Amino acid sequence: AGALSRAPMVVVMAALPPARDGGLSRSVGRPEAPATWAAVGAALVVALLAAGPASLLMTLWAGLGAVLVAALARARIGGQTGDILGATQQVAEVAALLAAVALWA
Repeated sequence: AGALSRAPMVVVMAALPPARDGGLSRSVGRPEAPATWAAVGAALVVALLAAGPASLLMTLWAGLGAVLVAALARARIGGQTGDILGATQQVAEVAALLAAVALWA
């Protein structure tokens, strides 16, 4: 869940523009596609090794949580900030953990 929750941060950072002109996010820049895919791939490998087949459902729910946060950020503030990336990680991790609990309960 920890690994799965970090990859969506990179995806959201690549997909959404910075929300503010003067924010730290603008100065950091946006990751390019190879770095984004590497982050996603590494997270999937770690999840598969740690959780086995359960990682598939965990990935689905983590991704859904990240998509919801990104959609809300785009609609409300027009992009991403560090707080949005942090919220993406937290929501994705909780969603992945809930999926794991549902499978193993």
